[in-house]
Amino acid sequence: MNPFSDTLNFFARSEVSLYIFWLLLATFAIEFLILRVDQQERAASRRWMWAVAVVVLGLLAFVFWMPDVSAALGGLTKYVYWLCMLAAAAIAVVNLRRSPDRRARSIALLWVLRLLIAVVPPFLQGFTNKQAAAIYVFCMLLLAGIYIGLYNIRCDAQQRTAADSWLWIARLLIGGLWWQQTLWKLPPTYTDNPDGVSGGLHFWVGEMVRNGAFSWHSAFVEKVIQPNFSFFAAQVYAAEVAIAVSLLLGIFTRLGGVIGALMALNLWLGLYRHPAEWPWTYFFLVIIQITFAVLHAGRSLGLDAVVVRRLEAKDNVTLLGKILGWLT
Repeated sequence: MNPFSDTLNFFARSEVSLYIFWLLLATFAIEFLILRVDQQERAASRRWMWAVAVVVLGLLAFVFWMPDVSAALGGLTKYVYWLCMLAAAAIAVVNLRRSPDRRARSIALLWVLRLLIAVVPPFLQGFTNKQAAAIYVFCMLLLAGIYIGLYNIRCDAQQRTAADSWLWIARLLIGGLWWQQTLWKLPPTYTDNPDGVSGGLHFWVGEMVRNGAFSWHSAFVEKVIQPNFSFFAAQVYAAEVAIAVSLLLGIFTRLGGVIGALMALNLWLGLYRHPAEWPWTYFFLVIIQITFAVLHAGRSLGLDAVVVRRLEAKDNVTLLGKILGWLT
């Protein structure tokens, strides 16, 4: 294994067919282009883009009829999928005949149907393990983060800079890092071993007792954290999920950056003397997280940028608006 194959395996480990996911990703990209073409009022290009979308959805339908995929899906899943497919096609046909000002509601409904096509089949199919479901959710979050970035590029010319693009890419990568770290500490046991006791977060909490930088930190873990493991493990898992979502979507990244820095600082202190760990790894993560908070990384092609634009458009900012502005 090498860093490239490890990364590809992380993105490709879902039990849901990869063909379904990547073809779905293509439909989202095409929908984004359709919206842009609609603004340009080019009817011929719009028809061409819609035709391409139909072809991609046709390929997606073909995948659903493949024997291995079809056998894994229940009857209800197929009916829901085909209902969404037919409705999406009907809305697209109607949109070709509508004026631009009447397309907004139909386009929103089309996005809802696309979301149903993405989410309903795998969850009706069911997952044989929790990790596969977590990876699929990550894929959806990553896809959302990419679309949010493209949306900001289209709507705000000031964000079309190398600095904003780099912060966007860095957010997605570090957000993926945090999400990956949740896969071996999934509830309710927060371990990665079948016995539900050894390994996972259980093991590393014990390592923090033995390898802490300071005796008071090790004593706190031993006397407070270990006896109440289930409570604190839930907080750790929730915090890491929140940090990952914050960075992937670019929402409340100042808060996500601060929480991430505190989490990394705790790891730095707890595993400082571990023979198999390099303390600077966690310290570098602290620096990265603080950088996200200080530079308002979510305002670079993230949801925070959308929030800030709407706040700046208002004449009077309320107390809630000021709080939102600080969090972003």
